[in-house]
Amino acid sequence: MIDLIEEFKKYGIPTRGVIHVGAHMGEELATYEKMGFKRVLWVEANPVIFNSLTNQRSKKCILNFENVAVSDKEGIFPFFVTNNGQSSSLLKLGRHKQLHPWVVETQTIEVECTTLNNLFGKYDISEYNFINIDIQGAELMAMRGAREILKHIDAINSEVNLTHVYEECGLKAELDTFLAEYDLTEVSDCFKHCPEWGDALYVKKSLVPEDFTHTRYT
Repeated sequence: MIDLIEEFKKYGIPTRGVIHVGAHMGEELATYEKMGFKRVLWVEANPVIFNSLTNQRSKKCILNFENVAVSDKEGIFPFFVTNNGQSSSLLKLGRHKQLHPWVVETQTIEVECTTLNNLFGKYDISEYNFINIDIQGAELMAMRGAREILKHIDAINSEVNLTHVYEECGLKAELDTFLAEYDLTEVSDCFKHCPEWGDALYVKKSLVPEDFTHTRYT
């Protein structure tokens, strides 16, 4: 995994608030507390996981919770639940079936889907400057629905796919190009678990020195 604590120190990234899309059980809370974030917005599509997520408490961060899927569209959409929970997605399994054959879709449910632009009709975006997103191939879709939000973001940690791990998922090259429109550039990545998918950290160009060295975590 990318060492967010180290990377934020390296580039002097402020720690105001986190928009964590694909929260699962909120495993990163201790890291966010250590980094000094003031608030965390957890966004989780799976209603079963969400019910457990909302039991989370923090003495250091203000926590908010949203039980919605995030994409570039509004409405009710099918959500494909897998036996491991963490691979559940708005997209059906693609190359994932060959890469991780023990993970299978077990059911399809309907979930409410929104965009980050619309979701932030009830939050103050000035209090948030970091997006951590892991929604199994739907990351580019979510970014396309966050055009207004991205103007206020200093860094994004995103799951990225080099192949169609999920059917019709956005590829890393496409995400790179899209985020460059908002002056966000990749500074580090990690493909420890699989050469076809991993994580990438994008930081506002104004925070990145010209002579920076890209870091690959192994």
